[in-house]
Amino acid sequence: MSELDLIYKLAPAPKLNGDNGGFEGYASVFHLLDYHNDIVAPGAYKEDAPRFLKEGFIGGVGHDHSNPIGKPQRLFEDGYGLFLDALLVSTSKAQEARELITSDVVRKLSVGIMPMQVKTLRTKGEVIDYWKKAGWNPSDEEMLRAEHGARVIKRAKLLEVSPVALPANELSEITSYKSHSPDVLTDVFKRLDALEATVKRLTSVPDAEFEECEKLLQGFRDYIGVH
Repeated sequence: MSELDLIYKLAPAPKLNGDNGGFEGYASVFHLLDYHNDIVAPGAYKEDAPRFLKEGFIGGVGHDHSNPIGKPQRLFEDGYGLFLDALLVSTSKAQEARELITSDVVRKLSVGIMPMQVKTLRTKGEVIDYWKKAGWNPSDEEMLRAEHGARVIKRAKLLEVSPVALPANELSEITSYKSHSPDVLTDVFKRLDALEATVKRLTSVPDAEFEECEKLLQGFRDYIGVH
């Protein structure tokens, strides 16, 4: 994650077209071996992201496709995963979802995809080799799941993104949300806290870059008077 990425995520969110609220976060995180034994590789969403940004939808909680709750406002890949900024609509289901999100009951995101290009890693050794090349430091649970090999998704069609309580990729999460009438400063504080939590989880970043991230975060806190 570059310094530019950090500054971008600290910037105030764009003004919403309406007062129904919204949220943002990582819909998918690269390199992690999820509960379905899938790994999403960087670039997997790059070709399809523009189409989804124009035509896609945010599904109801738990992939409720029959009750869409919003639409994407921004969608892009960075060095960590697929970042999403979503706008909620005014339906009852959408506002129920908003209450769950703002109450921190539902904190995660999940993608519905159609794999278009995959590579099968049949052994644990092949999975570990992939991680070494990617600079990914797997968790103990990932190492256990790697016993069964993995499917690397190199290209995918994005069908929908939904807030969920139990994601397949445990690092795919909502990093901040916007209330009906956002308090800008409160929103900045929430985004800063979420970013700090993300930086602390990063294990594949060189020490020098990690220290630079911490300095940037502290400098921002000093600037807005938060310690």
